[in-house]
Amino acid sequence: MSQEKSSIPPHSDVERQLERMLANETIASRRQQAKVLKCIVRGALAGEDITEKYIRETVFPTPPYKPESNIARRTIDLVRTLLMEYYARDGQDDVVIIRLPQSPPGKRIKFQAGEAYKPLFSYNPSHPDSQKFRLGTHFLQQKSPEAMSAALDYLHDVTSSQAGHTGAHIGLVEALCAMSVYMSRSSPETEMLSVALQIAKDAVELTPDDWHTHAARGAALLCCHEIVLAGSEFKAALQLDKAQTLNYAWYQAFLFTTDKRERALLLAKLNAEECIESPDAQCAYGLYLYAVRQFGEAEAVLANALKLDRNRWFTHLALCVLYLALDRADEALHHYERLQLLVGNEKGQWVMPGLAALCVSRAKKITSQKRGQTIAWVKELIANIDESVDWVQCAIACMAFGENQRAVWALEHAFNKRHPLILWLDAWPIFDPIRKQKGFQKIICHLNRSTIK
Repeated sequence: MSQEKSSIPPHSDVERQLERMLANETIASRRQQAKVLKCIVRGALAGEDITEKYIRETVFPTPPYKPESNIARRTIDLVRTLLMEYYARDGQDDVVIIRLPQSPPGKRIKFQAGEAYKPLFSYNPSHPDSQKFRLGTHFLQQKSPEAMSAALDYLHDVTSSQAGHTGAHIGLVEALCAMSVYMSRSSPETEMLSVALQIAKDAVELTPDDWHTHAARGAALLCCHEIVLAGSEFKAALQLDKAQTLNYAWYQAFLFTTDKRERALLLAKLNAEECIESPDAQCAYGLYLYAVRQFGEAEAVLANALKLDRNRWFTHLALCVLYLALDRADEALHHYERLQLLVGNEKGQWVMPGLAALCVSRAKKITSQKRGQTIAWVKELIANIDESVDWVQCAIACMAFGENQRAVWALEHAFNKRHPLILWLDAWPIFDPIRKQKGFQKIICHLNRSTIK
């Protein structure tokens, strides 16, 4: 399920729209149709099975109407036309659309029992907030720092205008979680995740029967190292929609965290096979293969992801860390440079500076000038550490400079700050050179005690 499904209006927004429509002069003047509209919308919100029998018994009881009367069916046809007329004129700028299933022009679809009379609720695609939501969702899918920042702006505008827009809430949570994991930022990840948790809580309260709200809250809790609470949210999501939850990237990350790595790998593989045209699905599977040290298979999968889209920066990131693990530093640097070109900011600063330092310190086909400039910049960066620093990148930079004990010190800070990437510390091959350092295994032990076995 995409964000489109998650953009179904919550009950409160549908109720307000219904009241607006019942107060409309044209609808109010058609008393029978208004009564049926109220009946089917309120019934659907209450979870009733909206059948012809339900409508007849609620609005047209016997007597005075005969049991065999088709008045319910005839009135529903009139309501269907009335809704079309309303949204073509008076309701064209309304935020929420209430409609009835209808066969496409020239075709006759036989709906399943109860489906023909069950109203459907959606946001108006021509409304400015709906357009902002689609833009925000588009940028969210791009995953680059610049696009993610744009996604936050658009989605925040939507929630400011439409406090009940569940899809925008979910998008904000997922954007903040992603940024806390792998992006440079002006504020600590703890602050970002605190905001994400509140938004996720609001989303669940708005639409408690949507798998995606629970899964998004599970993602935020996971990033905060709240493993038990995350498990409860993912359990709720599975009960609401098992198939969608199993394909949810954050749920797979949760499985990997809780020592169910084979299961996570299998789900990523199945998703990659099902979405063979998706570079993101291929890249996710490739990263899991890298994490379990199946480097040959990872390279093949990531090469395929690159063929699907050569401008997917995350694929270049995955190939960069893979080639570092394979001791092919020049290829790693090539993909890092491509990554930098795709998502570097306007000042030309290096994204993921620790990774930059590691690549240039190991690569051979690089000018001494470029090596010196990169290392000097990264050294200056880690020499002026403040609370907004990415401690994981700091650790990688220290490794590049041979300061392995200081790298462990940085990872300890990342653990204390609950950096999301620390959850998978023991899985990343990039940290293999410092695994035997004093303090590293202590962090792993602390992590193991905090996760579910």
